[in-house]
Amino acid sequence: MITFLLVTLISAIVQFGVSVNYNMADYLPDDAPSTAAMEVMEGGNLRPGG
Repeated sequence: MITFLLVTLISAIVQFGVSVNYNMADYLPDDAPSTAAMEVMEGGNLRPGG
């Protein structure tokens, strides 16, 4: 019981040090068609041949 409370307390404290990347587009490869489409929508130029 003491171990559970200790681990719970430690977990509650360290959760504030974890950052979460909510931008799912950051996980796409650079050569994916959806990445190229996002570049066009954001006003960037589409690379020739890709």
